[in-house]
Amino acid sequence: MFNKSNSTSVSPKKGAEPENKQQSSLASIAPDSAPKASLPSQSGSSIGRYTDVQGDIFSDENLTIDGNVEGTVTCKAKTVTLGQEGSLDGNIYAHTLHVSGRVEGNLVALEKVTIHDGANVSGTIITPNLIIEDGSKFRGNIDMDPANEIFERIFDTGTHKAPSSSGTAAVSKATLSPKAKTTDTDSASKNNQQAGDEQSAKKAN
Repeated sequence: MFNKSNSTSVSPKKGAEPENKQQSSLASIAPDSAPKASLPSQSGSSIGRYTDVQGDIFSDENLTIDGNVEGTVTCKAKTVTLGQEGSLDGNIYAHTLHVSGRVEGNLVALEKVTIHDGANVSGTIITPNLIIEDGSKFRGNIDMDPANEIFERIFDTGTHKAPSSSGTAAVSKATLSPKAKTTDTDSASKNNQQAGDEQSAKKAN
């Protein structure tokens, strides 16, 4: 039923071959019109995209998460990078934080948080420096106070502010007021005692 002689084959024209080669050469040389921004490469530990972690993670080196994590991630002195395929249900405490994946939890960074294009974040962000790129999604609260007490509590920075001068004055005044009243009462008693002594001396004379 099928005959080899009847099969149809298409061969390039002789004149078109140089043109095709030229086009392929140009295509290999021409750069992409819209190159995608890549996250800064970080050496250190990584959690692969096919890895699921349930529990808290503590790291003293840079950490890249491309898998799924349920728990708290603590990386006080280094950078945590959550890739596009990564997801985290929990809190992250890091020196610097890059997010391109999905997060439901609080993000606390001592230096800076960057929410990259394509990220989906729900929670509270606490950091003195924040970048939210176009194309990302964020729902929650933002606190950019560098003196937030959480930095001292988590990172031992000692940046927690002392009470304001007005508050200190108010406390001092409240503390000193009873002493002032006591001093006034003692002075009045001494004056009354001196007056009584003078009257007794006059009567004796």
